[in-house]
Amino acid sequence: MNREQYTKMLKDLGRIRREGGDVSAYLAEIRKQYKYVYVYNDSIFKILFGQPGGMQATAQLLNAVLKLDGAQCITELKFVDPAVQGGPGIKSITSDIVADDQKGDRIVLEVQHIGGSLFRNRLVFYVARHTSRLIPPGEDKYIMPSLNLVSLQMFDAYPESGNYRHTIQLRNQESSLFTDRQTLTLVEVEKFRKERFEGDHCALAEWLRFLDAINNETVGEVSDPLLKDLQNRAKLSNFSDRYFMAEEERMTDIGYEIAVAKEEAAKEAAAEAAAEERKAMAKGFRDDGVSMDIIAKQTGLTKEEILAL
Repeated sequence: MNREQYTKMLKDLGRIRREGGDVSAYLAEIRKQYKYVYVYNDSIFKILFGQPGGMQATAQLLNAVLKLDGAQCITELKFVDPAVQGGPGIKSITSDIVADDQKGDRIVLEVQHIGGSLFRNRLVFYVARHTSRLIPPGEDKYIMPSLNLVSLQMFDAYPESGNYRHTIQLRNQESSLFTDRQTLTLVEVEKFRKERFEGDHCALAEWLRFLDAINNETVGEVSDPLLKDLQNRAKLSNFSDRYFMAEEERMTDIGYEIAVAKEEAAKEAAAEAAAEERKAMAKGFRDDGVSMDIIAKQTGLTKEEILAL
C-alpha cells in the first residue's frame, strides 16, 4: 500500500464512520486488496523500527544510512523516550524514534513528509533540543556523546543534487570540520524512488528498494531472516480495525501540519517575489543614476548588494 492508497483508506474510513457505515466490512475488503501497510507512515514506522522486537532491523537500516561497516557498525540499540520536555518558554518535542547505540552515541530517526523551510527549521531545532539532553545538569565540562539525526524524507532537500543522501555538519568557510558531535543525515526517499539509481547497489539503496517493494505490493519472498521478519510484521493483517480508526482520527493532526507547511510555502514565495521586486527597482534606479544612499533607503538593500546586481 503506497502513501496515496493509505491516505485514501483513512479518508474513506472517516466518511464511512460519519455515515454510520460498516467499518469492519470496509477494512475486510481492504485486506483482500492489499497485503502490506504503508511503511513510511509515522506511527507504522515507529511500530516496525522503534520497538525492541525490531531492534536488529533498525540497527541494520541505520548502518546502511550512516555507511557504517566492520567495527563501526551498530550492533545494539537501546530505545529511549523520544520526548524532550521543554521548560518555561521552551517548546517540547517528540521525535519518531530515539535510541543509544552500544557506544552510547545517540541517534534520532525521523520520517519527514513536509518540505520547505518548515522541515529545515524543525530539524535544526530538534538537533538543539536533543543535544541539550545529552549533558547532565550541573556538568561543566561539556563532554557528550555524538548525536546523529537521520531524516528519511518524502521530498527533495537538494533538488539540484544528483545525490539522494546528504551529510550535514558544522564547518567553517574553508569547509573544515568544527565538530563531529552533531550530524544531520538526510535521505531523499522520493528522489531515489523516482530516479531509480539502478546502478547503485550500496546497502542503503537495497534497503530503500526493499521498503519500496513492500509499499508497492511487489515484494517477493526474501531469504534474509531479518528482512523476512520485517516483511511479516508489515502485513496489513497484523493491524486491527481499532488501530486504523485511531489513525483516521489522527489525520486531523497531519492536516494541520500540511496546512502550516502550505502557509509557510506561501510566505516564502511572497518574500522571494518581494526581494526580486526590490532588486529590479534598485537596478533601475542605479541605471538611471540615482545615488546609492537613496537606492539603499528606498529598497532596503545594502550598497554591496546593489553593486552586485
